This record gives sequence, structure tokens and C-alpha cells, in this order.
Amino acid sequence: MLSLLTVSVICAIFQLLKCAFFYALKLYKMTQTDFLQQLRKEDSKSFFDGTISGSRETLFCPESLVVSGDIASGTKLIVEGDVNVQGSVLEASLTATGNIVVDGSFAGAGKGKITSAADVTVKVVHGQAIIAQGTITILTEAINADLCAYNSIEASSARIVGGKTEASNEINVRVVGSDDGRSTKVYLGNRKKLLQRLNDIGVEKKVLNERLPKINKCIYQWNRFRIEGLVITNEQEIMLEKLRVMRDSFPRQMDLFRKETDHLKMLLREKNDSTLSVFDTLFENVLIDINGLREVTDAQHHAVKYFMGSHKLMSMVK
Repeated sequence: MLSLLTVSVICAIFQLLKCAFFYALKLYKMTQTDFLQQLRKEDSKSFFDGTISGSRETLFCPESLVVSGDIASGTKLIVEGDVNVQGSVLEASLTATGNIVVDGSFAGAGKGKITSAADVTVKVVHGQAIIAQGTITILTEAINADLCAYNSIEASSARIVGGKTEASNEINVRVVGSDDGRSTKVYLGNRKKLLQRLNDIGVEKKVLNERLPKINKCIYQWNRFRIEGLVITNEQEIMLEKLRVMRDSFPRQMDLFRKETDHLKMLLREKNDSTLSVFDTLFENVLIDINGLREVTDAQHHAVKYFMGSHKLMSMVK
């Protein structure tokens, strides 16, 4: 028979092996090969059974995907199509060309990001970022989140507390802010994006202006080589031709920048129909900005709608 000491040693070794197994499981990060091997396909759609437990590299799915579990922290996933996560998304990066639906929560300390070229629907968002070319739909709440929709944000049954919420067209929400006076920022309209593009044009023009003298100098030096009878290789001839094309395109590019700048400035002067509709309570200390016209609420309001007037924000009771 085994002695008591032997049994104790065996139990200790078993516990160590158990801890080592779970530690290794925790450290395990999926590769693209692992990911593809675990996918099963049905009706031009891929299914991943269980949780995607982090990734060593960016994972790619070439078609719409359904994940029956969670997407764990540290995962980077790109999907060519729609995504339905039946669990939650943690501190992960999820990008899709189609719609994204998260049945659970999307919560963390701000390292997670969901990006969609279409619409995003999430039950709960805490501390994370969502960017959608279409509409963002929040079913329950968004707390200290960073939401940016190029169309609208629909949260008519949800509350938005803290963080930054931004949409081009409209935001429909049940509650904005909280009774503890937490700062909540709401931006509507295209003004911010238009101003950012104007700034980008300024940077691009500066780069072109700095590059042109260097291009002219290179063209001049290679022309001197020819005059002096030096041999220019085929590769150098090709490069010289590319430099000439870049130089000749400079006036056209600057003219395009000028026309785009004039168009953006015209859009900035136009009236925008963006609206914020709050169906229940709008708390104090909420910043509302519609195309640069802004107001910070200093009291509670109920069932109110904000829109852009001629020179200031307007509000009306719904």
C-alpha cells in the first residue's frame, strides 16, 4: 500500500500539473492556421464554436462569421462579411466589411475597438470604442464609451452616460447623462469631419510644397549627367520619368486641393438638419454640439429635442 507521504506527494504533483495546464491554456494565443482549422461552414457562412482565445497574429475570415462564444482580450479579427458574436467581446479588435452584432457586452478598459463598414448592434458597451460607417444601435447602455457613427445612433431604449457620442445625422436615445453629474459629450453633424479634412488638406499641401524642390533638384542633376555624357541606366530613366510625372501633376493636385477646400467651406456654411432626440431624461453637465454650436445643460430636461437654429442651438419639448 502507498504510504501517506507518497499519496501527499502524488496529490501535490497533480495540483502542480493542473495549475500548469490552466496557466498554459491562459497563455495560448491562436494563429491563423488554428483559426481556419476550427471553422465549420454552412450556407456560405463560417461558424466558430466556443471562444476565440486571443491571437498571435491578425486573424482573417473570408466570409460572414458566427462566433458561439466570446472574443477574448488580445484578439485581432478581420471579417469579410457580417459578424454575429453570440457571447461578449472583451479587449479585442474586431473589424468587418458587413454588419456586426454582439449579443452580449463589449466591455473593458479602453483597449477594445469594433469597426464596421456597415451597421453595429451591441447590447452593452463599457469603456470601449465603436466606429460604424452606417448606424450604431445600443440596446441597453453605453457607459464611458467612444461611439462614432457616420449615419445615426439608435439608443431609444438605452442610456448613454459619460464618454463621447458622435453621429452625422441623428441620435435617438432614452437617457443621456446621469444624476451624479458625470460629463457626457454628444456631437452631431459633419462639421468636425469637415474641419478635420480641411486640416488634412493643409498637411498634404505642405508635404507637396516641401517635396517639389527636391524633385526638381533630382531632375536637374540627372539632366546634367546626360549633358556631361554620363551613362544613365534603364532603372534611372524610369525613375526620372516618374519624377517628371510627379512634377507635372503638382499644379493639377494643388488645383484639386483648392476646389475641395472651397467645397468644404461651402458645406460648413450650410444649415444642417442633425437632431438629438431624448425620449426620457437629459441630465445636467451634458455637452451638446451640433456643427460647432454648443450648449452644456445646467438642469434636467425631459422628452426634449435639440436641433440647429440660425445662430444657436434650439430645443423643444417632444
